[in-house]
Amino acid sequence: MNQINHSIERSFNLKNKTIGSVLNDLKIVNINLIPILIEVDGFKNCLENLIIENPFRINFPINIKINYSKNTLSKEKELILYQIIFEALSNISKHAKANYTEVKIEENENKLFVEIADNGKGFPIKHILLTGNAFGLKKIMDNCNLLKTSAFINSSEKGTKISFHIPLKNGI
Repeated sequence: MNQINHSIERSFNLKNKTIGSVLNDLKIVNINLIPILIEVDGFKNCLENLIIENPFRINFPINIKINYSKNTLSKEKELILYQIIFEALSNISKHAKANYTEVKIEENENKLFVEIADNGKGFPIKHILLTGNAFGLKKIMDNCNLLKTSAFINSSEKGTKISFHIPLKNGI
């Protein structure tokens, strides 16, 4: 009987690894398609489709406010911005226990203001960064560095807000 249970457990673990591998492969395919979609459909449409398609399985409203002109940023920088927003929404779905999220992009003559906020449980930012359990946050901060900006992250028991400004000078 013990041998049967062990065999069933091995089979179950193998199936889970296979499913996980397939899901990772699908994520890679999706990530590779995003630059093409941004090129064809434009950044704003891709972002709106991300919210509509909701790959995060967020079951509450995601309010999106976009004031963004086409070609304000290079396609490369639009992709980086898309990845930041994607990662933030992914983190919200996994950790925030929120029931509302808002994504704002506001363009003015010399900068693009971006804010992703939720009304979730919040988290201790310094502790999370120091313990090494912050892959998503570090990815967001690294991507902000690529955009020549810094992310400001505020978190409390009333929610989390990530905001930053992308400078629009010098052909960005």
